[in-house]
This record gives sequence, structure tokens and C-alpha cells, in this order.
Amino acid sequence: MPSAVLSQEIAAIQTPVSTKENQIYIDIGVMYFCNARRLKVDFKKAIFLASNPIAATIIKNHGSQIDIPGLKGKKLKDQAVISGITQEIVANALDVKECVEFVPIELKRQIELQLKDEELAP
Repeated sequence: MPSAVLSQEIAAIQTPVSTKENQIYIDIGVMYFCNARRLKVDFKKAIFLASNPIAATIIKNHGSQIDIPGLKGKKLKDQAVISGITQEIVANALDVKECVEFVPIELKRQIELQLKDEELAP
């Protein structure tokens, strides 16, 4: 079977990542990130190791589509998927008591300010 035909068939069966699946992927990424940091892997490498397999799964198996509020039905560019997953992993790592210490202070402050701004938005 020619690869173009196979690619079309795969694209036809790809479904967007559901909200529940997205949270599972993020939780897995947080676990990888925290474990890597616990093993003294520097921040950039740890977040790369945690986010890239998750992003690759979303890109390959879900056609870069995430079915969450604000993104329903939109196909994202690969870099947007990678950036979004990376941000979600870091933000969610702040909710894990054993992991907070592994997020750089400057990044914690940026995320906290962003979350505060989102709460104040109409």
C-alpha cells in the first residue's frame, strides 16, 4: 500500500485528544519531569524528556488536535503542541508537592502571575 494512501487512512481515524486523555498525558509528563529532576537532570533536559514523547504522541496519533475548550476542532502546528504540552507539564508540576522545588523560581513566578491574570480576566 503506498505511503500516501496509508497516511490518508491514518489521518481519517485520528481523533482529537479528549480533556481526560490530555490530563492523563500531562500527568505522565509531570511524572517523567519530576523523576528526571530528582535524578539531577537539568531543567531544560528534564522538560524536553518529559514533553517531547507526549507531544509526539498527540501529533502522530491525534493529528495535532486537542478537544479542550478553546481548541475544539482545530489542528495545531507541531510547535504549538510541543509548547503547549511543555507549559502544561511545568504548570501542573507546581501542583505536586514533591515536585515544586524542581521548577526554577523565575518560572514559578511567571506561571503564578499568568494564572492570576487569567483569574482576573472577564
